[in-house]
Amino acid sequence: MQRIEQLEHQARVKNYQIKMALAKEYEQSIKEKQRRKEEDFKNNEEIERRQLDIGTKLFLEDNLGVNNKTMDYQRRHEEFMRKQADVQNYYKKNVLYPQNSKLSKSDQALER
Repeated sequence: MQRIEQLEHQARVKNYQIKMALAKEYEQSIKEKQRRKEEDFKNNEEIERRQLDIGTKLFLEDNLGVNNKTMDYQRRHEEFMRKQADVQNYYKKNVLYPQNSKLSKSDQALER
């Protein structure tokens, strides 16, 4: 009788251990699914953001003619125009109308 009770007790303990192991596995699988779901959500957000960036870029290129090459061209053109304006200002001050520029004392003496 005691042996039967002991075997029943061992069976209950074993059954409990199996249930606990299954519960832990189930809990881990739920956590893994949740982690994958969050990771997929982040990846989808990143993909959507990239698609939006690409879509915006394509929209600007198609509708406004703006892309990296035109932006670079515009920047270089603005630099060129600034340099050209500096050269023109220098030419006006020092070549065309030197009397308006500040002359050294020796130059002023020569003009007199």
